[in-house]
Amino acid sequence: FRLNQLHKNFDALISKTVQYLSANANKKRFYVNSQKGFYEMGEEVVFNTEEYNSLFERVVGNKVNLSVTNDSGNKIAYSFVPLSENSVYKINGLAEGVYSYGADTEIDKKKYFSSGQFVVRKLNMEALNPVADFDLLRKVAIKSKASFYKIDQTNELITQIESLNPISSIHTTEKEEPLINIKWLMIFLILLATTEWFLRKFYGGY
Repeated sequence: FRLNQLHKNFDALISKTVQYLSANANKKRFYVNSQKGFYEMGEEVVFNTEEYNSLFERVVGNKVNLSVTNDSGNKIAYSFVPLSENSVYKINGLAEGVYSYGADTEIDKKKYFSSGQFVVRKLNMEALNPVADFDLLRKVAIKSKASFYKIDQTNELITQIESLNPISSIHTTEKEEPLINIKWLMIFLILLATTEWFLRKFYGGY
């Protein structure tokens, strides 16, 4: 106060000293968390990052090394620098599977590590909209020269089916194959020829 004629420097010194002495030494100072545990294929995987100094105040600007490993053991490495407390890091293009991730950074010349898991699964298009799209079904029916009926038009559907006069048709296919490729038939013919030769020889035909 004598040097600056201000109380704020002394207040800040006391406040930070108390904060440091009362801080929980076991509290983690580095977090990298996947925003969700499950992602659909094609969706971006988003990571949040939190870094704290020795007073457990949020800090930014430290380089973060991130590695993502799939269930086959293949690892992909990334690196990024959070420039604000709300910044996120996104990756995409991951195939279906279970992934584990690990991240490390250096805060106050000390290494810190964080890890976790997430799952990428196939997108279930039907689950996105479980309501029947009658307009789409009607368009598909028209395009394929078919008919579209709602559940309350069952009788009309039955009437149309009964009025159909389907024409029977027979489809045939022909395939030529050399006789030598039919092994069992070749063996049979050889045995038949051998038997004929033996009988002729036995009965004096030659």
